[in-house]
Amino acid sequence: MTSSAIYNHFEDKEQILFIIIRRTGEKVLSALREIDQEFEDPAECLRNFITRMLYFFKEGEAKKEIAIFIEQVYYLSGEYKEKCYQQHREIFELFQTKVRELRIQKQSNPISDTVAAFGILGAMNWVYLWFKDDGAMTIEDIAEDLSRLLLNGLFPGPGKSIS
Repeated sequence: MTSSAIYNHFEDKEQILFIIIRRTGEKVLSALREIDQEFEDPAECLRNFITRMLYFFKEGEAKKEIAIFIEQVYYLSGEYKEKCYQQHREIFELFQTKVRELRIQKQSNPISDTVAAFGILGAMNWVYLWFKDDGAMTIEDIAEDLSRLLLNGLFPGPGKSIS
């Protein structure tokens, strides 16, 4: 497609970037909402949130879209930026709600829901930078280990030794 043909459909580069980010956010939110409806147990829901988010990093073009969704919002202005940040907040709130449910059910350590949700999202969002489809670990391996780390911690429970 030529540049002139592209600009018959879009006002400028910012609008193109906005549409890419917005559509990616819609895909992510749709996937997370489906999981939220499917799983009542907050721990199981969080495990599935993590796994699904990591699968986006494996899906060819989706990996590029996720990178844009995470990193490029800063280049937007005004209403475009606000709409995309709203999607980011909605994703955060889905994670935060599940963390809060775990805490209320006394299934988690007494830490801030906000810190826990940001920690989970932060850990996941680094994966797209280093994950390779042909690497030593599959996305399934990473999802399993990252879920175990984020939901169970690094250290064994009381009475168990590290070996």
